[in-house]
Amino acid sequence: MHTAPETGGVFAKPISIVLRHRFGVGNSEFRTRREGLSPYPVDTVFNCCWRGQVFERVGGFHEQLVRSQDIEMSSRIAHAGGTLWLVPSAETTYFARVQFFSYVRHNWSNGVWSLVPAIFLGELPVRWRHLVPLAFVVAVLAAIAMAALGIAPAWLPLLPTLPYFLANLAASFSTAWTERDASLAVLLPPAFAGLHFAYGAGSCWGAARVAAHVIRNTVRTSNPEPRYDSRTNADHSIL
Repeated sequence: MHTAPETGGVFAKPISIVLRHRFGVGNSEFRTRREGLSPYPVDTVFNCCWRGQVFERVGGFHEQLVRSQDIEMSSRIAHAGGTLWLVPSAETTYFARVQFFSYVRHNWSNGVWSLVPAIFLGELPVRWRHLVPLAFVVAVLAAIAMAALGIAPAWLPLLPTLPYFLANLAASFSTAWTERDASLAVLLPPAFAGLHFAYGAGSCWGAARVAAHVIRNTVRTSNPEPRYDSRTNADHSIL
């Protein structure tokens, strides 16, 4: 995937850099692809192509998912014994959002829908890199809550946040130097944080939705009367 801004703007270049930078997206191979290599196996791909037999074997896309259809499908393929291959010579261009708040909202939604597919799979469909922002945001919120309640020292929130911001600044300044663009030293830190914090916060909400679904199913199992709409006889058991 070649990431490019969809239009111009102050954050156009920083956002497009974040979405292909190792500090921004971790080891997402299709976003940070290595040049000049033969096809190699990965955990998920973008704009995928499969033979028809794959759909016959694992089923089609899950139409109730708003996002993460590719992650959910990739998970089913892997569980069925399949292997996903990234072909470096196959190229596509992704046009990234350039308005900062639109970018943040999109990252929030991606965070929510990184975990919601667990409702349908019965297990988490994502890899460790998708859970890092969730763990980070939970650690920050927990530290703030403990400090605010007086059960931990006031400096406790610095433990998760200070290393992050130092790493953020290091990645930003290094990229600004490489790109020979001083403005990136100022714009990249909020662009990185806009991805990580929004995605992590969205994942928190997604985890809450999964937990609520599990609780509802537990209650329904102990009291198995089906819930029907008296007007349509529709079963309201999903989500």
